[in-house]
Amino acid sequence: MDSWITRGDAELRLNNFMELFLVILMLSVAIVLEQKYKISLYRSWGERLLVSFGCFLILIGWEIINHFWIDAWHYPGPGMIGVYWFGLPIELYLFFFVGPYFSFVV
Repeated sequence: MDSWITRGDAELRLNNFMELFLVILMLSVAIVLEQKYKISLYRSWGERLLVSFGCFLILIGWEIINHFWIDAWHYPGPGMIGVYWFGLPIELYLFFFVGPYFSFVV
């Protein structure tokens, strides 16, 4: 059978997007809950972005210090799509931007 994709390859491809899927799911749930229950922690989208960006800077700073100077953790391939920026996976950046918004809403 000359299939261009095997079951193992398909599972590998889906696993590579797991972290990204979770970040998108967190953002979707937060937006739906905020709209449905009229949660008003912020007055505008600008405030949402400002708070998320502030938390993002603190958390990414902490990760970069731990990754480069302390060498505390490493990010292996499973669950990651493989795009890295300054040695950290892109999913981590997205998580640190979406995570504060999600936690404040939920």
